[in-house]
Amino acid sequence: ETKLELGLANTEPSGALEIQGSDPSEWEDCSFDNRVKAIKECKSVIESNRISQESSTDCLKESPNKRQERARSHSGADLQEEVIVRERPKSLEDLHQKKVGRA
Repeated sequence: ETKLELGLANTEPSGALEIQGSDPSEWEDCSFDNRVKAIKECKSVIESNRISQESSTDCLKESPNKRQERARSHSGADLQEEVIVRERPKSLEDLHQKKVGRA
């Protein structure tokens, strides 16, 4: 048996098993590099869109009273904010667990 790079064992008696085209850096058409670049660009665009969307929706959701409260809390005044606790919507896993529990 021969141990390969990824920890796989080769049971063939004749030397190491070579997988053709397994190293993307050796691809002739450089499609791997292009794919990596495209994925990085896509991720950065998604991230920047998410950040800009969060900041714009935060401003829209906030009522004028909340903005005033935030301004006051930044000025050093002591404020207690109300905390609203909402129950999490039930998922399919929750329903499945209940059925299993009853059985």
